[in-house]
Amino acid sequence: MEGLVYIDDQILPAEEAKISVLDLSIMRGYGVFDFLRTYQKLPFRLWDHLKRFEASAKEIEIPLPLSMHEVAEVIEQLLEKAPYSEANIKIFLTGGQSTDQYLPDDRPTFFAVVYPVQPFPKEMYEKGVSLVTEVYERPFPACKSIHYLPAIVAIRRAQKRGGHDVLFVSHNNTLLETGTANFFGIRGSTVVTTGEGIIFGITRQVILELLEKLGISVEIRTIGYDELKSFDGAFITSSSKEVVPVVQVDDISLSMHPLTHRLMESFSAYTKSIESPFQKVL
Repeated sequence: MEGLVYIDDQILPAEEAKISVLDLSIMRGYGVFDFLRTYQKLPFRLWDHLKRFEASAKEIEIPLPLSMHEVAEVIEQLLEKAPYSEANIKIFLTGGQSTDQYLPDDRPTFFAVVYPVQPFPKEMYEKGVSLVTEVYERPFPACKSIHYLPAIVAIRRAQKRGGHDVLFVSHNNTLLETGTANFFGIRGSTVVTTGEGIIFGITRQVILELLEKLGISVEIRTIGYDELKSFDGAFITSSSKEVVPVVQVDDISLSMHPLTHRLMESFSAYTKSIESPFQKVL
């Protein structure tokens, strides 16, 4: 993979960077990460991502070897060396090596990766995507963990059925999130999204802020699966995909709602107005 990695106080080409096979991220899937990208070569909502990264580490009790200011400095160093017009950024904190290969010795491993942004197909934004539901509830919903086994398996199943992504529902048949994004429904002049049992996406937060500025009402609440039939439209949001229209969930067809296009345009305009985050305090 093309990219640069910061690890052990070094910046290396991605193919040269290594962690131990005894690291708990490999042995047990124990670790957290965060993902963001640049616009105009500046990391988007950096401090929001770092706050979430810090909260994720605390949630599963991995001690942070760096302050968030130091992590910001690492990201700045990587971007200065990255020759890409725009970059994706991933930061990781794992349980590190373990004496018994099960419980952490509190010697975590931190590393960060930058690599070029690869745009998604235009067709995804122009024609929308379909989702396939599957029952699954994240065990630590507010933690952005590296544990993606349920999502990977479910997405592969969804794709075999012609879907773009999976839409997870709870055991009580309420809508949660997709394998890679947050979900929003549109009914009349109101946008609805769930407020529990999900990762609180940074792009989701930006969309909520934009909806408030646009004067559009929002309901953050439990959403029953049966409500899908009453939606006039839907969309998903993520740091990598931005805002994507949803035109089908299982066998339920949804319209390409004009509000989704308005939000796509508003989000694009917002990304063009960001300032450098490196002088700001957490």
